[in-house]
Amino acid sequence: MAEPAGLDALATPRLLLDRDRLAANIAAMGGAARNAGLPLRVHLKTVKCAEAAAMLREAGVDRFAVSTVAEASFFAGRGCADLLYTTPVTPAKVAPLLALGPAAMAAVESLDMARAVSDAAAALGGALPVLIELDVDGYRGGVPFPGPEFEALAAFAAAAPGLTLRGAMSYSGATYGAADAAARAGIAAAHDAALAEAGERLRALGLAAPLLSTGGSPGVLATPAPDGANEFRPGVFCFWDLFQAGLGVCREQDIAISVLATVLSVRPDRGQALIDAGALALSLDRSTARQAVDWGHGRVCDVEGAPLGMLKVSGASQEHGVVTGDAAALARLRPGQRVRILPNHCCLTAAAYPAYDVISGGVLTGDTWTRVNGW
Repeated sequence: MAEPAGLDALATPRLLLDRDRLAANIAAMGGAARNAGLPLRVHLKTVKCAEAAAMLREAGVDRFAVSTVAEASFFAGRGCADLLYTTPVTPAKVAPLLALGPAAMAAVESLDMARAVSDAAAALGGALPVLIELDVDGYRGGVPFPGPEFEALAAFAAAAPGLTLRGAMSYSGATYGAADAAARAGIAAAHDAALAEAGERLRALGLAAPLLSTGGSPGVLATPAPDGANEFRPGVFCFWDLFQAGLGVCREQDIAISVLATVLSVRPDRGQALIDAGALALSLDRSTARQAVDWGHGRVCDVEGAPLGMLKVSGASQEHGVVTGDAAALARLRPGQRVRILPNHCCLTAAAYPAYDVISGGVLTGDTWTRVNGW
């Protein structure tokens, strides 16, 4: 089988981005948001590049989220002014966020940190716009909601000299562990109800039109008719991955990135092959281990992106990946052959690379899209 034009010239491992799939994913999530009547605030922590952000803007997205100060500064300088920094803010990050202007917001989740952030902003003569992150499902962070801790934090943020309270946000991370679509819908509904209640509490504090942001691509897709949230905040949908496909919220053919690797050796006696993409190239994320099909460190496909039976990267050291799982497919591998690995978690796999090599129509375009890595 001939390799798609140009891929044979690339040194491996390499991160490939299918521009056509990215465009289709953007269009599909845009349609879901329009059907729900809400704007999108797309989380750029997944794509981390100016060209993908430009595609989102061309699709009508004008609100964005980021997870690092480096992302915030990078995208603010490229036309993405309305930014939400979603990692709970600390005093050392106040100055660079204030420098981005009043459209840049940050998240707060505890009263003690909010006090320290307010002091830092006030000392600089500014007031940092903030959203209060709610803990609705116990998945990760946020202030417990409802409850006295939220009430105290909201009252402080509404009056603090170094803060400007803009609203509340939640992240429906518990949908990742939901058994089925009905369970995801129940979790998403709980987040929507919490945001509706938080909105009422914030209006009582004098905030006339609070921003109420709900995040997480599976949760967003499970909220077709929101009553509380007034914006959707998804991110992983741009690329999707094997874990999301295992949840049933996308198809494998929607996955927009893959790692190009080279087969180093084939050992039928051991039932394995070695490739030059290991832990650093694929990440050690094992999220599919909790699903019906465990894809190890990634599913092995041919150079055109078609799955090679049930082959997977079952083991990984720093620079080596161990391919096992399907004797018939393994027997067809040859040293020097190119393969593509679909990622378990696209954000973590992509983080190892400085740039994407872009393909379209199965052909390398020659475009390289640089990522903004670091913090």
